[in-house]
Amino acid sequence: MDGKESREGGLDLEALLLDIGFAQEEIESAVYELDQYREIPGTTLQRYLRRIFSAVGEEGRPALLRGIIAGTAFRLAILKAVQEDLEIREEVAREMNFDPKR
Repeated sequence: MDGKESREGGLDLEALLLDIGFAQEEIESAVYELDQYREIPGTTLQRYLRRIFSAVGEEGRPALLRGIIAGTAFRLAILKAVQEDLEIREEVAREMNFDPKR
């Protein structure tokens, strides 16, 4: 993970974003704004995302698309790592409970 791991062993997205040049205030502002859709009555995440897409100009569409693809790739990588960790833990648990007399 190139040194960008959280204490829990997963990706530390905030550290990564800071490392590539985003300011702490920018990150906090984006997180705050993304959480605000919950405050708007009747707004779903899908409606909120449509609002974001409509606000992005033509010149911003490629960057937005790359961000969506990168975010999806991060999510899939995290899910895969979690699944692999779960499988390892289950295997260790099975081996720890192994009774050679059975």
